[in-house]
Amino acid sequence: MAKAKLMNKVALKSWTELVAYCRIALAHLETEQVRIVYLNRSGAIIGEEKLTSGTVDHVLLYPREIARRALQENASGIILAHNHPGGTDEPSIDDIVITQKIVAACNAIGVRLQEHMIITSSAETYLIRDGYVIPPLIPDDELEKMMEPILYLFEVA
Repeated sequence: MAKAKLMNKVALKSWTELVAYCRIALAHLETEQVRIVYLNRSGAIIGEEKLTSGTVDHVLLYPREIARRALQENASGIILAHNHPGGTDEPSIDDIVITQKIVAACNAIGVRLQEHMIITSSAETYLIRDGYVIPPLIPDDELEKMMEPILYLFEVA
């Protein structure tokens, strides 16, 4: 799936290279598109793909589909990037709200949304780093405990 798409591409070695790659992939498009990068536990890229496309000013994102794809790729983390063809890198209210929902959906399954970038031809905005969305402050060890199977004991009458 997404892993096969990376096999013939150059490995990205830094955040700057990832942002540059996203700009090349997204900045020239006339409609909105969302790309997803899958990360392993140590933060290395294990896959990347186009998630969905939209119109000139809107794209539909479904948190459950993002979470499902992350699980299918065995990702511990993800990075989302989408473009704003109009040229403004300012996030819309819809961008902020859907990112909050994605953080919650991913957190529930032990996948961390590392960042959601908005890309234009000349700038980018980071919804998490820039404080538009605040991820849950759950330490990794607590998150792991939450993900352990829960054993329910039932008394037999």
